[in-house]
Amino acid sequence: MPDNCTYECIVFARELLLVDDKICGSFISDLLDFVVVVNDHLKVGDGDIIEKVNVLFETMNNEGCYFEVVGALYGVIGTIIRDKLFKYASGLDEANAVGNAKLKKYCHT
Repeated sequence: MPDNCTYECIVFARELLLVDDKICGSFISDLLDFVVVVNDHLKVGDGDIIEKVNVLFETMNNEGCYFEVVGALYGVIGTIIRDKLFKYASGLDEANAVGNAKLKKYCHT
């Protein structure tokens, strides 16, 4: 861990993110079930995700209302999907991941 590094985490109930949405719901289920794993190291060029994460923690620190926090969390997840800041867990490839075809269609890949 680098010097002067701040570690923050968010803890939430799974049900908070599991929505009846065929596209995002599939990706979120894969994420929560460790089928996909978010990159654990960000590069200098990954500024948009850093900005979204900062907004999420600022919203939480300012005790934002439920919808503000959930919205900020979905902003983070949307950026992870758009910028492909995730990988499939070992033993899986894109073709075998749940909801992958829908995710590809959604992300226009």
